[in-house]
Amino acid sequence: MALLTANIALTGAAQQLSATHLPVTFVRFDNPTSNADIKVGDNTLTTTNYGFIVEDGPTANKDLGPYGGGTSPINLQHVYVLGTISQVLHITYITL
Repeated sequence: MALLTANIALTGAAQQLSATHLPVTFVRFDNPTSNADIKVGDNTLTTTNYGFIVEDGPTANKDLGPYGGGTSPINLQHVYVLGTISQVLHITYITL
């Protein structure tokens, strides 16, 4: 188990959080102040089809988890984000 962080440079199109299988028990999405809203969803993510929105600012972060047990219900390979090109999304996650 490890606590890890990543800065995701947004492309303006839906993009995976991980290109490979990456099981996690927790993930936090932080959208810096002055960024546009970021949408989170699955591989069908569009500007009108999404799971939730992460607004900008330090108090608007969103969490998935934490989940316990021996298996991980979240695979970052299946989580997609969509935001304005050249903006950055900060994520913190815990691996198995």
